[in-house]
Amino acid sequence: MALIDEMRFSQAELQKQLDLPKHRLRVAEQIREFYRAKGIEVEDALVEEGVRNFFANRLTYQAPATFGSMTRLLARVYITRGRWLLPTVGVLGVGLWVLLVAPSVSEFSAQASLSAAQGRVDEARALVASHAGQREQLEKRVSTLKADGLVANLPAARQVFEQTGPVLETARAAERITLPVHVTEQSYKEDSKLAASAVKSLKKDSADMKALATQLDTLSAQTDTIRPWLTKLQDAQEQVRKMGLSNADAGQFQPLFAKVDQAVKVMDATAAEQGLKEVEQLRAIAATPLTLEVVSRTGEKSMVERNFDPTGGKSWYLLAEALDASGNVVPLPITSVETGERRYASIFGVRVNQATYQAAKNDKQADGLVDDRLMGKKAANSLSFTFVKGPVKTKPDYILEW
Repeated sequence: MALIDEMRFSQAELQKQLDLPKHRLRVAEQIREFYRAKGIEVEDALVEEGVRNFFANRLTYQAPATFGSMTRLLARVYITRGRWLLPTVGVLGVGLWVLLVAPSVSEFSAQASLSAAQGRVDEARALVASHAGQREQLEKRVSTLKADGLVANLPAARQVFEQTGPVLETARAAERITLPVHVTEQSYKEDSKLAASAVKSLKKDSADMKALATQLDTLSAQTDTIRPWLTKLQDAQEQVRKMGLSNADAGQFQPLFAKVDQAVKVMDATAAEQGLKEVEQLRAIAATPLTLEVVSRTGEKSMVERNFDPTGGKSWYLLAEALDASGNVVPLPITSVETGERRYASIFGVRVNQATYQAAKNDKQADGLVDDRLMGKKAANSLSFTFVKGPVKTKPDYILEW
């Protein structure tokens, strides 16, 4: 509806302009009304002249008056505003930011840097304190372990202790750094660098001390495991000492004691246990009275003859076994003169002179058994036999194979 009304209004206006006679009468009436309102009576001739002048200039273009320089400049500025307005606003905005905001931002940035530096210094100071506590605990622990007789003699412990010196000295040096309590605007950059360097050094030292503490934990655990075996070794040594053995007999225990001691030093509990079993086995033999007799059983050898070389050199051995008071065979530690092998043997060959060998041989040939079997005796708390049959020498040779 609004569109139709607008079209009707436009058409009515167009018709008024196209109906020239009516339009001239309206213009004439408007001129008269204008002067009449001012109380002036106008002649028709003058009114007609005004109508002609109106219609004479109605469709004539009249150029506007010439613009001045400022007007033209303003017009050009307005026309080109799309090119310069946005950059100009940007430049002005930046300028205002620099004048109004930048000082505040700069002050905030400086304050933030100062706070950050203070935080690093505080962190470094706290690390120095905790670092010192960690070092003191480690020093006490090392001192305690060094005072432990068992630990002090362990090769593994000595290796760890060699590392503690440099680590603890480096830690003490790192703690000597001087850090300010409060950071200032003048010093915060240098203080920040100093704190950062200190934190890096302290953290590294702390990690090294932690690793060393872990090694000490392992060492302590291993020591606790091996300590009972050291106690047992000491007990065994004391038991052997109380037996009053001869130097020669006591000397047979020394390799076994050394074996256990070495196992303890390398913290090998299994080897220590096995070594102590061997010590106890030998101690039990030493404590028990034994007789040494020629083997005399049907189907078993009782003697062995050895030929040295084609020239006819010979040696003679009686095969013997050790028996306790109940007649039980007791294996003895024997070292073969031929191979150097040492092991516990229930039967072994004892070198004798030819006469003793021949007498035993004749005895067995008579009825298949050796009747005169006794070769020697060993008293309690001894490892040495007293022979009643003729060994070639006081400490006879033995063999383990025949």
